[in-house]
Amino acid sequence: MLFRGLLQHGLAQWLGPPWGVWIALGVASGVFGLAHMLSVTYAILAAAIGLYLGGVLIWTESLLAPAVAHGLYDFVALCYLVRGNGGSRV
Repeated sequence: MLFRGLLQHGLAQWLGPPWGVWIALGVASGVFGLAHMLSVTYAILAAAIGLYLGGVLIWTESLLAPAVAHGLYDFVALCYLVRGNGGSRV
């Protein structure tokens, strides 16, 4: 909600169409990547995912769609780590 609902949507409205939508997408995705800075590579991948999630918001015009997509990704990543494929087994 912070990156897509507040930052991307608010910045797009403030800048106005047509370029505001795309500038807001880039800014929100960059900030999303920086907020997920575990390493430079991970930040770049997170920014790319941010572009995808922001594109979903633009395409569907609904905050629910990118929120569900992000939740599904988090669920799959958690299952992967809990199963021991990406984490330690105790």
